[in-house]
Amino acid sequence: MIDIKVLDFPILASCNLKCDNCSSYSNLSVDGTVQTAKQAKADLINWKPYINPIRLQILGGEPLLHKELKDIIKIAREIYPNTDLRLYTNGLLLKRHKDIKETLKKYNCMLVISVHSVDERYKKLLYENLYEFLDGDIKTEEISKSVVSFGKVFRKQGISIELRDMVTSWSRVYKKGIKPYNSDYKKAHEVCRWTHCTQLYQGNLWKCTQTAFFNDLMRRINNHKDWDQYKDKYTPLKHDDSQEIKDKWFSEFLSPEPICAMCRENINDKIVHKSVW
Repeated sequence: MIDIKVLDFPILASCNLKCDNCSSYSNLSVDGTVQTAKQAKADLINWKPYINPIRLQILGGEPLLHKELKDIIKIAREIYPNTDLRLYTNGLLLKRHKDIKETLKKYNCMLVISVHSVDERYKKLLYENLYEFLDGDIKTEEISKSVVSFGKVFRKQGISIELRDMVTSWSRVYKKGIKPYNSDYKKAHEVCRWTHCTQLYQGNLWKCTQTAFFNDLMRRINNHKDWDQYKDKYTPLKHDDSQEIKDKWFSEFLSPEPICAMCRENINDKIVHKSVW
């Protein structure tokens, strides 16, 4: 069995925001796979004999838009009882989903709120949602003080909550015109912030978000020629692949691979104060 430091489990691509250069391409309205609770259970069970996710992160898009989110949290905890289970959200729909608090508490699932903007409208919406979600048990100062570093964790009403700064640490995932970088793949891997984040998407394991959502992106854009060289450069791992294939994949999944060339190689190629609307 292989330890996976972080296993990302995207359950849909739809989002209520349009963050520039979203890593799952939600800003481009890609037609991603919506993970049903039934399929989520099957996928997690299929991989249980082979991987041990130290941390399992339920992501979108925006997961609060998923009608079966509470069931998926329950399933994830039951199949992986010892994992560090986390739900990622932008927090702007929390007041409509106060009922999820009981699920988060019952299944010991941390609520991670990705703070994407310092825009006044955004900050107002975030505060209003957190205030109502926590029944007024939070102050403005707690929110501002919690977003001064990459991540700040606190507990409210039996729930661990992290406010994560995604304002100053937002990497570009494509060049202007939605084009690949065509970088030196080793240099691109060296500056990648998410080399430890394996994806479980469409039942398969993928090296990163960009490989997982590549086909979704291709269905959305028209400039396919710019991306042609990457179309057959990567193969995800299937749970029923042979042990020989599994061994090879797990020996390489944390290392630079030619597919990494589609991403940036300059660590300063990032967006500060990105557009979110």
